[in-house]
Amino acid sequence: MPSVDSSPIYKQFPNVPAFTLNRFPDSAVINKQGLKKKTATIIVLFSPDCDHCKTATKNLIANMEGLKKAQIIMVSNLDFGWIKKFDDQFNLSKYDNISLATQQNFFLYEFYNLSSFPAVFVYNKKGKLIGDYKNHIDFSVVAALLKQK
Repeated sequence: MPSVDSSPIYKQFPNVPAFTLNRFPDSAVINKQGLKKKTATIIVLFSPDCDHCKTATKNLIANMEGLKKAQIIMVSNLDFGWIKKFDDQFNLSKYDNISLATQQNFFLYEFYNLSSFPAVFVYNKKGKLIGDYKNHIDFSVVAALLKQK
């Protein structure tokens, strides 16, 4: 009998997944095909009402110098009203490399086997998974990882 891989889907398929999101505030579609080539990608799954996510976002901003060459996609399932409040609080729209987005389904949550917020998945310039972090995230570690890869 063949063995079954019980690892999470994102580890079985360690490339940036095919996704379709709606960017805040204009609802423009963001998908894998639209990502910049040869650029590291950081996918952040968050909830605007989550205190851990707010703490992680403060840490993200504090470490932006080491993350400025990466494209950062911050994804929530909550509607634009919640995302607007979050953006107003952290002024994320001022960063050219950050896109706030919503997903209309739970694809990314299921793909990443999400059980709590926040969760961060880091892909190198070739689109290969090089790091995954859940709950307490230190973006200085993410920045250091991107320097190595």
